[in-house]
Amino acid sequence: MSEDRDVAVVGMACIFPGAADLASYWRNVANGVDAISELPAGRWPGSRNLELPAGHLAHIPCRRGGFVPTPLWFDAVRHRVMPSAVDHGDPDQFIVLELMSRALADAVGFHYAWDGERREWAHVAAIFVLTPDGRVSRYLYGIDYAPRDVRLALVEASQNRIGTLADQILLFCYHYDPATGKYGMAALTSVRVAGLLTVVGLVTLVVGQLRRENSKV
Repeated sequence: MSEDRDVAVVGMACIFPGAADLASYWRNVANGVDAISELPAGRWPGSRNLELPAGHLAHIPCRRGGFVPTPLWFDAVRHRVMPSAVDHGDPDQFIVLELMSRALADAVGFHYAWDGERREWAHVAAIFVLTPDGRVSRYLYGIDYAPRDVRLALVEASQNRIGTLADQILLFCYHYDPATGKYGMAALTSVRVAGLLTVVGLVTLVVGQLRRENSKV
């Protein structure tokens, strides 16, 4: 069954002068940082064009401006872009693609950073379980996921639209722990279930005893 649904991705990502990421941008805003600076060395053929006559088409009349940090890292492999296409592509398109990826990660609370020494992305491993309307329902952490946890997370996120009666009983006994990202036995629920079974057992015993006595009469 498929339905058309409007999904709002509530996430933010940006690259601004003096701010390579969202955290740096908010920090600059809070501290009142002036991101206008002199033309960085090695950026653009600005140093050459500054010396051209004022009437020249390539003349740059100002040495100051807002310059985004460099280098602007774009992982072509992660975005499924052929590395050979990066050198001949539009840089703005690659920047937008990277920012869209960051915004989506920010929307679900997934954070990562580039490790320059190891030349790889550093991040946690997790499964994000979404409800049918696109809200994050559960986080399952780690690289080894218990089949029971995955199944219960899917059943719970589906709002009981999938799963069996046995799954509903397990959800009654097991609760999700946000700190560990796993499902564990709920102590209070276990006590209640044990108490209920005890009462049922006693009632069954008493009823059986009464029936035997009545049969003797």
